[in-house]
Amino acid sequence: MKLGTKVRCKGYIVKKTNIEYVYANKKHFEKDMGIFAYDEEPKFYIEDLGEYIQKITEIKNKEFTGIVVGITPVATEYYYTQVERDIFDPVTYGYVDTQPLDQVKVEKTGYIGCYKVYYAMGKSRLVPIHLVEEVNND
Repeated sequence: MKLGTKVRCKGYIVKKTNIEYVYANKKHFEKDMGIFAYDEEPKFYIEDLGEYIQKITEIKNKEFTGIVVGITPVATEYYYTQVERDIFDPVTYGYVDTQPLDQVKVEKTGYIGCYKVYYAMGKSRLVPIHLVEEVNND
């Protein structure tokens, strides 16, 4: 689809408002819960985190028309893993095992292609490609 094309959209992407903080260290989790007990941000602790996937976007179903001005990839989820440290053995001069640390590594994953669509003066939305159809100007 060319830039500047008039399109009809069936929905658009919005960022979720209740994204949780993930902790791998119980001491840090309890400390933050004590300090920020009345904080609105949800927090939780996962013992032996391993892997955890959290959705960060959702599709809002609403029909509208607009003009395509660009295309961009958008991440739809966070992928959490616990950071591990390699244990080195000086006798065999090699790595023998791994040890989990109290750190969480966060990566954005689940990328989808989206069009940036202007639907009013100075207002735009990110629309997944499969929710866009071209409007014929006949």
